[in-house]
Amino acid sequence: MSDSRTITASAFRQMLQAGNSPLILDVRCRVDYDADGTIIPGLRWHDPDQMDRVSEGLAVDREAIVYCAHGRTLSNAAVDHLLARGHKARLIENGMDGWHAAAGDRLPTPRRTGG
Repeated sequence: MSDSRTITASAFRQMLQAGNSPLILDVRCRVDYDADGTIIPGLRWHDPDQMDRVSEGLAVDREAIVYCAHGRTLSNAAVDHLLARGHKARLIENGMDGWHAAAGDRLPTPRRTGG
């Protein structure tokens, strides 16, 4: 069961299928991001250690859906950070693990350029 700061992967998938377009923030650590090799379509990856910079560039009037690898520490910290700055934000329960289990759409991770 989800609370107001979480959304199940299935409910998130339904949101996307209904045409809703929240900001999707991937805050997995770089190692988990690179190891998984897939992303949720429409996401923006952000270094979880740079949430001050990240939150400055986000529209406050648009909901942010946040996920990390497992939906625990990094997602919760990012949601706390965004909520404290007036953003509407929720995390995907069980993170990317939950998205995989719900058979959510995925794309290959974009290739990194530079260092």
